[in-house]
Amino acid sequence: MITKSIRDDTGVPLVIVDLLKDCAQNRDLDRGRELHADVARRGLLDNNEFVGNAVINVYAKCGTLVIAHEVFNHLPKRDVVSWNILIAGYAEHGHGQEAFNCFKRMKLEGFNPNTITFLSVLKAVVSTQAAGQGEEVYAQIESNVFLKTDIIIGNAVIDMYGKCGMLSKAQGVFDELLVRNVVSWNVLIAGYAHDGNGEAVLDCFEHMQLEGVPPDAVTFLCSLKACGLLGALDIGQWIHTEISRKGLSHSDVEVYNALVDMYAKCSALSLAQEVFDSLHVQNIVSWNSLIGGFAQQGYGEEALRLFEVMLLKGLTPNSITFVCILKVCISLGTVWYGQRIHAYAVKVGLVDRDSVFGTALVDMYAKCVGVQAAKGMFDKLVLRTRASWNVLIAGYLQAEQSGMALTCFEVMCREGHSPDAVTFLSILKACGNLGAASKGEQIHAEIDKVGFLEEDFVMVANALVDMYAKCGLLAKAQEVFNTIPVQSVVSWNVLIAGFADHGHCQEALNCFEQMQLKGICPDDVTFVYVLKAYGGLGVLEKGQELHDWIVRENLLENDAVLGTALVNMYVDCGMLLEAQVVSDTSAHDEVSWNALISGFTVHLHGDGALQCYEQMQQEGFSLNNVTFVSVLRACASIGATFEGQKIHARIAGVGSLEKDMLIGTALLSMYVSFGMLSKAQDIFDSLPIQDGVLHAALITGYAQLGDDKSVSNLCQHMVIDGEEPDPVNVMVVLNACSHTGRIGEGIMYFQTMSMVLGIIPTVEHHTCIVDLFGRAGALDKAIAVIQNMPFPINLTVWHNMLGACQKHGNVELGRVAFKHAIQLNEKDVLACVSMRNIYAAAGMQNEANEIESLTLFL
Repeated sequence: MITKSIRDDTGVPLVIVDLLKDCAQNRDLDRGRELHADVARRGLLDNNEFVGNAVINVYAKCGTLVIAHEVFNHLPKRDVVSWNILIAGYAEHGHGQEAFNCFKRMKLEGFNPNTITFLSVLKAVVSTQAAGQGEEVYAQIESNVFLKTDIIIGNAVIDMYGKCGMLSKAQGVFDELLVRNVVSWNVLIAGYAHDGNGEAVLDCFEHMQLEGVPPDAVTFLCSLKACGLLGALDIGQWIHTEISRKGLSHSDVEVYNALVDMYAKCSALSLAQEVFDSLHVQNIVSWNSLIGGFAQQGYGEEALRLFEVMLLKGLTPNSITFVCILKVCISLGTVWYGQRIHAYAVKVGLVDRDSVFGTALVDMYAKCVGVQAAKGMFDKLVLRTRASWNVLIAGYLQAEQSGMALTCFEVMCREGHSPDAVTFLSILKACGNLGAASKGEQIHAEIDKVGFLEEDFVMVANALVDMYAKCGLLAKAQEVFNTIPVQSVVSWNVLIAGFADHGHCQEALNCFEQMQLKGICPDDVTFVYVLKAYGGLGVLEKGQELHDWIVRENLLENDAVLGTALVNMYVDCGMLLEAQVVSDTSAHDEVSWNALISGFTVHLHGDGALQCYEQMQQEGFSLNNVTFVSVLRACASIGATFEGQKIHARIAGVGSLEKDMLIGTALLSMYVSFGMLSKAQDIFDSLPIQDGVLHAALITGYAQLGDDKSVSNLCQHMVIDGEEPDPVNVMVVLNACSHTGRIGEGIMYFQTMSMVLGIIPTVEHHTCIVDLFGRAGALDKAIAVIQNMPFPINLTVWHNMLGACQKHGNVELGRVAFKHAIQLNEKDVLACVSMRNIYAAAGMQNEANEIESLTLFL
């Protein structure tokens, strides 16, 4: 308690004011509260604004802004200082909007802001990134001639615009300054550095020195950052020389840490190590710069070694260190080391308090273990940010679980996290993968509401074009493409790819032509899809011209994807020898080999496919299900029984491959073609799913061998399993029923086809039914089917009817069938022979002789 106050001539209690200033400076809130209570009890707040301002200052500096504002509101008399203290308190503690509100109230109450007011308000604008409010403040500054010439205010305005990302505005204010000092240059340079515009930073650095303004540590820090961004090693070394010439000692750790970082980012790791070793104090920032440099340049093992050395020296890593090491674990695939980092971070509570580190852990588990492990880590995060959601969504995409990526996106939005450009890029890719056009259009509408600028707009627009193209909405893709102000090679590529992938080959080539007319140079991705378009159209000459272009650009040596595209183009044009030459003389991988083997198979050159298969194995390339499917089809096409069984044995050795549906179908079809139905049946029985394709292949095999009972059993099995037969299956079944005389079963399948499955019966199906009734002797029903057929009746139908009449001795219907057959073909020998046999069997020798004599003139 204060027992005595010393007053000046105006009666101000100086001791109290000084004590309150000390509390504010030392952030001593408890002592400040005591002093506040004492001055309030003694009534000093009622008649002395100096004391009142000092009390507000204590609470404002200590961040107790509610009480500061309450004291402010009860002051009987307020001045500019009172307002400045309150505004500064809000600005300093990150309550920018409240600071700006106070600023507006201050003006409404007739107080004129001064330099201190504007400095605080500009700081508040930076904290809220409310550039519009910043422009409003600057307009008031411009209207005040005195303030307009104040370099401190000018520098603060430049800083505000720079930190709000409005660099052109910042440059404009800078250019208008009558006097510019090193701070003026530094705030402009820092703005460009923060925006990642390294060229502008170095340009300012050069002009600053031309104007005779000597750089300081801040200038050097920003300029070194720019050199690292640009990989400008020469300029960085020159700046290093300037730093030494200016006499900045190695004790200035921040500048020398920036040198380590610059050399590391410019791939000069030996120079980075040299500067690091020269430091008198190697703090955590120094170590992070060096470790990060080795990690970024692909020297992960060296980064881990440096990390271990840092730990041995007793330094405690921070979240930046750990995030860097987790990225190293991803690049090296050393999940065990990442798990060690995770365990340590849990022990010190880092996971719960640092969202960036938690996000890095989710990313590490997604890329090194799997998306389920990443989801488990994500669920444990206390702090879930938009970045952590983005990493999880990307993990599901990497695991080819696009549906789960979309589900995550929906949950993310429900939890109140606003998507950014990274989110939308992932979600649009998921929609494209799933062909979810409707969902993609909803996302497009959300993007239009949010709006993106400059680079983000182009990236998101390209992703929209890609999504619409993959969904087959090519008109929409073209529409979005047309909105892109600067259409880069990436933009053109996604559009060309969309047209080519959906078989619109001419449109893809039209885009390629327009792209070149606009002066955009194609890249290897462009060539891949243009080659696909040439192959789709069979335009060999153009494909060969593009091949020559690719060779001139020397693109084939290290690009297996482009090599595969060339192989596919030649295969599509039927030029198998040229395809093999490309495969032999360019970079190739499993995909290009598979393309070549498939090409030989499709063009019925089974021997060539098997030779490629052997060569592929000799060169040590991995065989996958695509390889085996093609080579099994090749064996089937040439009847290579021994080779096919050998390949089957190899597949069985792998284990999991034998259960693959594509391989299982190829194996079954191969054994059917060999006539080895017991083997085909074994394959059929062993597969986890017996679909309509497998049923059709096996039914066809049994039908070819005349095993109608097995055909019938398979048909019943297919219906029981809920497999819907296709038109070919139904025809095989009907033939089998016909051969075994099962009329009722055949009629059931025929009716099921049309009434249940919705398959429209063809003339071939009707012919099967005619044959079914004919073989069973139900000739009246057979002729009724013919008379009600909704198609023109062909010769096959009448031949079947004549065969049935011959078998069952029906002369009358035989004459009807013969008449119609002759009307269709006057020289139908087969119909004449059948009719002669019908007459002969019925004892009508004269009629038989008459028909026989007729055949002599045919």
